[in-house]
Amino acid sequence: MSLPHIRLTFSSSHDFILTTHQSCCRGVLEIDGCDEEADRLAAPPDRTRVDMEEVLALKARLGEINGFLLEQIDWHANGKPVNVPPRVLDDFKFTGLSNADFVTTDSLHSTTQSEGDTCSTR
Repeated sequence: MSLPHIRLTFSSSHDFILTTHQSCCRGVLEIDGCDEEADRLAAPPDRTRVDMEEVLALKARLGEINGFLLEQIDWHANGKPVNVPPRVLDDFKFTGLSNADFVTTDSLHSTTQSEGDTCSTR
């Protein structure tokens, strides 16, 4: 005896489409009890929930990234290694910016375009 295949697809925070091998129905999911995800989804649209632990974890990770020497980092984009020419690293190293800033500022792109060095995925 095989179990029926059931798929539950959410089209918004509480609306769903339930599909089985025999039928399809639509409805509204009601969640009872203490459910943090439901509480977050039920927040008014002009408000957002931010967990302080999440911010602290992100800051800690940025601290780790910024603690390495720039030339010790193997950069990746979209899951692929990025080849950063040594000249680009040397030009950025003395800007006073952090390793995270290497990714978020235009310094990388303006340096590579003006000097003819390009960063590429391997």
